[in-house]
This record gives sequence, structure tokens and C-alpha cells, in this order.
Amino acid sequence: MLAEKPWQMTGEKKGTACPVNSLLEAAPKFEVATKMAPTITVEHMEILEEMIKRRIWAEDWDDIAPCELPDIGIKKNDELPEVSQEKSKLGLVELYEREYLKKAT
Repeated sequence: MLAEKPWQMTGEKKGTACPVNSLLEAAPKFEVATKMAPTITVEHMEILEEMIKRRIWAEDWDDIAPCELPDIGIKKNDELPEVSQEKSKLGLVELYEREYLKKAT
């Protein structure tokens, strides 16, 4: 006959259905999908050092070129338009309705 499965293999369990601290004693098996770290050898270090020396000799720095910000029409010295802090008497539906009717006619 078939033996009864251990509690870890029977699916979801309540805490009262398994022995106390039994999961701490169990060694769960799982796979990790990570890339292995490269092994550092003397040859690998020499190649890296030569590459660094060549870039220093050629003055090949990885400087980031400053980019221009897009012009959005607001200058630094211009004042921003004043915005009303009062609550609108019209709801969004009425505002959208008026805007739609203006476009439609």
C-alpha cells in the first residue's frame, strides 16, 4: 500500500494541523533563477586592468553630455498666471457640456 504523505506535501494546512515549529526543522527545496557570478581569475583581472589603462591613456571618459531642456514657453523671469482659489459654481459635467457645445457650433 501507499504510505501517507508528510504534512509538507499535502497542500495548504492550518497551523494547528502540523507539528509546532516543524517548518523550521524542514529544509524546503526551491530553485533560484539567478545568474551565477563570474569567477574572478588572474587573467580576468589583467584584461580588466589593461582595458582601464587603455581608456585612461586615450582619455575616453564616460562623461554624460548635458541635454537641453525642452522649451515649454515659460521663462524663468516671467510670472506664472494667477489661478483662482475659489470653488467653481459649475460642475465638471456642465463645463464639459459648454466646451462641447462651443466646439459643435
